[in-house]
Amino acid sequence: PRQVIGRLVSSACYLEDALPAVLYLALKYGADAQTALIEKTMAGGDNVHRGAVMGVLLGLAAGQAVAELFDQLADRQKIDAEIDSLLSAVTAA
Repeated sequence: PRQVIGRLVSSACYLEDALPAVLYLALKYGADAQTALIEKTMAGGDNVHRGAVMGVLLGLAAGQAVAELFDQLADRQKIDAEIDSLLSAVTAA
């Protein structure tokens, strides 16, 4: 992937630049969400948008397989609390 991302397609984070890299990685590693996300990260650059779009694509394609990665996060309980707080604020508005 690093031979493609950064050389043939941009490693930039802006969505219009990130989309070719996301599509490349999703097609290459679509059957293995964890490898796809690791390769996206290892490709470097400011990859926030790549990660967001790739997470959505892989989540749609693999369903619960990506949820297993979320379960492995070190601060899972804190993240869950932040998500719950955000949802409460949004639904109260």
